[in-house]
Amino acid sequence: MMRRCLLALLVASAAGCAEPGTLVVVARSDLLPGLEFDGARVELLDAEGAVTREVETSFGPEDDFVEGRRVAALEQLAGRDIRLRVALTLGDREVIARPVRVQLESDAFAYTVVFTRDCRGVTCEDAGRGACLRGECVPDECTEETPCLDPECTSDGECEAPVACAAGQCSEGVCLSVGSGACPARGYCDLDRGCTDPDWPQVQVTLQEAAAQGSTTEPTFRTFAPGLEAGASSRWVGGVLAPNGRIYGMPFNVETILEIDPEAGTARTFGSFPGTNSYVGGVLGPDGFIYGIPLQANRVLRIDPEAGTAELIGPDLGGGAKFGGGVVATNGLVYCMPAGARQVGVLDPVAETLTYFGPELPDTAHKYRGAVLSPSGLVIGIPAAESRVLSVDPFSGEVRLFGDLMAGSRNWYGGVVTPDGRVLGLPLGATTVLEIDPLAETVVEHDTGATLTSSTGASGALAPNGLVYMAPSRPPSVRELDPSTLTSRELDDFGGGEGKWIGAVLGLNGRIYGIPWNSDAVLEINPHASGVFPPWLPLSPWLDKL
Repeated sequence: MMRRCLLALLVASAAGCAEPGTLVVVARSDLLPGLEFDGARVELLDAEGAVTREVETSFGPEDDFVEGRRVAALEQLAGRDIRLRVALTLGDREVIARPVRVQLESDAFAYTVVFTRDCRGVTCEDAGRGACLRGECVPDECTEETPCLDPECTSDGECEAPVACAAGQCSEGVCLSVGSGACPARGYCDLDRGCTDPDWPQVQVTLQEAAAQGSTTEPTFRTFAPGLEAGASSRWVGGVLAPNGRIYGMPFNVETILEIDPEAGTARTFGSFPGTNSYVGGVLGPDGFIYGIPLQANRVLRIDPEAGTAELIGPDLGGGAKFGGGVVATNGLVYCMPAGARQVGVLDPVAETLTYFGPELPDTAHKYRGAVLSPSGLVIGIPAAESRVLSVDPFSGEVRLFGDLMAGSRNWYGGVVTPDGRVLGLPLGATTVLEIDPLAETVVEHDTGATLTSSTGASGALAPNGLVYMAPSRPPSVRELDPSTLTSRELDDFGGGEGKWIGAVLGLNGRIYGIPWNSDAVLEINPHASGVFPPWLPLSPWLDKL
């Protein structure tokens, strides 16, 4: 009923404001927008098959194509016999296409073209039967308004789901498949393979599509939930986004875990984990739990976001500085970056073990802060006091060091992977941005054209507009970095102070949240991005980590 109302609205709209001879084209499909296609192209053809007019439209993961989306409104059409070619596209490539021949029965009319998954790769070459529906060739005139096949269903129960995480849906006599939301936290339902972690090509397409849309206006800022652990200092370091949309800050010199609710604009604390310099950053595990990376804490912190509880797991690692942030690799293991530890740590969330491996590093403090999962699958450790970048191959277990940088005290802090696939290390004590090529094992320092003073910001996050935002640590201003040009600028001024926020986390709403260190309030950065990320992307290890 909802889809029929939508179609009626489209027709009424066309009739009310368009010139006589208007055709609205609606597409429906169970292909996944934003992953399997990101646009539609409608070509108006003459009697000889030549293209006389073309309409292209972009779509994202928020568009519901099972219900149907308008892909073109062709006005001032001459004649009643209309020939079209309609395609769903991914970048420059056609994913699926078919000819359409319709009769314009009134001054304004709408036709619905259905693309079913089983028509991918099907070629229909017979004249007048060049279209595909339900895996078989059908006449070009076959649309939802002018059906050519008997209905294959009358209810959802007659439609078999192709994979366990999907559900069959009967829509106007055609069986389509929809994801059921039954996949683990950071995965999505691939209607061909089942529950799937996104791979880099899918991530990159989504990042680039959103970045190309830019922003609607200049960024805006606010702080909220003042009074968090009032009187304390060095509160939390780094945060992790959970599937429930909330962000969890890791306790450093306070006993409590921070829970931020971006939608409500509130925050609370819970739990009691005494210690000093306890945790630096965390990750979202494949199981939906959050794992706090121990710096001087003896054990790993595991948070259950749904239950709002936390516990300590794994072996007793003893005292002293150990790790500074980490990332989940594509094998599901968590790689912890050595800060005071002399080797890389690997956390197995299933076995609840944490072990050391790789060559021994110098017995120094603050070696690495944060990690980035690179497009090749290598884990890249961001050098803080070290002069070389750390590279871990999760599959071979090889650990390599490369680069020749200025050794110092916490030069860079965390990093990002950009829409074009580069890895950037973000400045803390340094005045440059690192550009890291994990495969070529090269590192280049870039002056971004702005005055990046000591302690510019502690970590940053990539927004849907393709820009990186660094929450201010010691300087008063939020910094905005354009990865495509490696230029930056100063934004809003939050006044002086030592270490206001450490860690920046992208929320499901496209806004970035600064984790309070010496501030007692949460910082919200709204980039006003035009594009929208699907929920699985901010939850993926490419974005959700320190």
